[in-house]
Order: sequence, then C-alpha cells, then structure tokens
Amino acid sequence: MFFKPENNIRPRKHMISDRRRTALKIRRPRAILEMPPPNRGSHGHNGRRRNGKMELGKYLKRKYLALCAKVVREEADPESIARGWAIGMFCGCAIPFGFQLIISVPAAILMKGSKIGATVGTLITNHFTILLIYPVQCYVGNKIIGAFTGKGFSWEEVKTAMDVLINDQSFSALMGLGWELAASFFVGGALLAAVMTPLTYYGVRHLVISRQARRKRNRTAGESDAAPERDVMK
Repeated sequence: MFFKPENNIRPRKHMISDRRRTALKIRRPRAILEMPPPNRGSHGHNGRRRNGKMELGKYLKRKYLALCAKVVREEADPESIARGWAIGMFCGCAIPFGFQLIISVPAAILMKGSKIGATVGTLITNHFTILLIYPVQCYVGNKIIGAFTGKGFSWEEVKTAMDVLINDQSFSALMGLGWELAASFFVGGALLAAVMTPLTYYGVRHLVISRQARRKRNRTAGESDAAPERDVMK
C-alpha cells in the first residue's frame, strides 16, 4: 500500500521545490543589473598572450626533458653516445637538408656511434630553423670567400637565393644558385659544424656520464638499504 498524503499535507519534495522556486524569483537590485560589463579588452588580450607564452615555455621544457631522457637512456658507453650525436650535428650543419640521414646513419654505423643520436642530431636543421640558418651560413660563407676573391653578395641577394633553395630543397636547386653561392653555402655550413660538433660531443658526453653516475649511486643506495631488511628477515 502506498502512502497517500492528506490534502493539507504536502510531501517534502514539493516543499523543497517551493523553496527553490521562491529563490529563483528573487531579483537582483536594479543598480547591479544596470552596471556596464567590465572592460576586458586589453587585459584579456594580455592575459591570453601571457598564457600563450607560459604554455610555450612548458612545451619547450617538456621537449627538452624528453630529449635529455632520450640522450641518456641508451645502454652504451658515453663516448659512443656522444660520438653519434656529434655525427648527427655535423651532418645537420654541413650537409644540405634532405641528404643528412643518408650520410649520418651509415657514418654512425661505421664509427660505432649512437644511431639515435646520429638521427636526432640532424634536427638542428629542420623545416623551421633553415629559414634562419641557411641564409646566415651562406652570408657568412660568402664573406669568407669574398675576402679572397674580392667579390661578394648583399644580404638581400643571399636571402632571395636561399628562399629559392628552401622552396625547392633539391641538390639541383643548390647547384643552380651558381658556384659562388653554392660554395658559400658549404663554407658557412662547415664553419657552423666546426663550432657545434665539439660542443655537442663534450656536452652530451658530460650529460651521459653524470646521469649514469647518478643512477649508479641510487642503485648502490637502494642495495645498501635493502641489506638490513634481508638480515632482519633471516
């Protein structure tokens, strides 16, 4: 048998709904309703820009930590890991974009270096960085060659020629620039490689040695802490 309330007694749920209905009928004061909305134009724009910079910083930090983890994760001696990364960096600086992996990976195999480092190290020149690196290295190389030949190109001429090369990205397009600009490209790349290759080798080697030493200390500390527990269990 179901409960049937009398006419003058209403269930509790109807009482709750009445209170909610009463609360919804309460109006805000007219002065509050007539207040203009806050002006968030410049503040909102600056806030979005600040949030965008924070997100970019977090993204770059996350990528950097992932790259460092990838460097030290290989189970190999520090010299071979650093050698592979140095090979990749050299090919990324001195070899035109698109032909780097063809040379870096076989070179890493022959020189017993890290193939992961030889692959990732070439990413110093990618679809975004070549927009700046290629014109700068060609301009610097042209200045070096011009010191001997007495001829040179302006920054605008070099930038225009590099735009053609970046859009085509082929060896024929590189040779189509003329021997002076092609030679400037390789001279500037060789100079960049001469600077970045030893920095990469010694930097990666130091990072791997410090990381492996830290892992060894943690493993030794863990074994020493577990030894008393084994003695107690015996």
